[in-house]
Amino acid sequence: MTGVSIADVIKMYVEVVGWSREAADDDERERMEDLARGYFYEACAAAEAYSASLRQYLRDDAVAYFDRTGDHPTRPIDRDEADAVRAVHAVPYVSVLAQLTEAEILNLADTYEGWAHDPRFDALEVCRLLGWADQYRALAVIAGPGWRPYAERGENGEGVGILPFVALMNRLPR
Repeated sequence: MTGVSIADVIKMYVEVVGWSREAADDDERERMEDLARGYFYEACAAAEAYSASLRQYLRDDAVAYFDRTGDHPTRPIDRDEADAVRAVHAVPYVSVLAQLTEAEILNLADTYEGWAHDPRFDALEVCRLLGWADQYRALAVIAGPGWRPYAERGENGEGVGILPFVALMNRLPR
């Protein structure tokens, strides 16, 4: 994927999904869906590779914690590590687009940013939450207004994963 950014591949996925929705017949739709799947998997692989390259800037105990193979580091983190944690978690994952509409993506970004202001979270978690907020906002911009995932949802939300539910929580009256 030399010279092509993750965002570029995600943009192609979004574009091809749009084409498949406008297909003239089932054969064309199937070809476009196959092409979209190819971009989807390419974007997933690129995001994984880029995230792995950024993880080299994290300390070993932070990597173990994020991989769920170690305890939460009890040491303070410096500015460089804070930036690295945020960057690792800001890598855009196209899989989010398979579950959320553009509005839900933005709601979830707002939710993560709001949680980052909770004093119960330490600096490591705040950086992770802010990275996720960055990631989701970037995905919303790439997907554009009106984006909707392929997955069909039932009238009462059947077939929906946890992400749309969490995105909805931020919009509920308190």
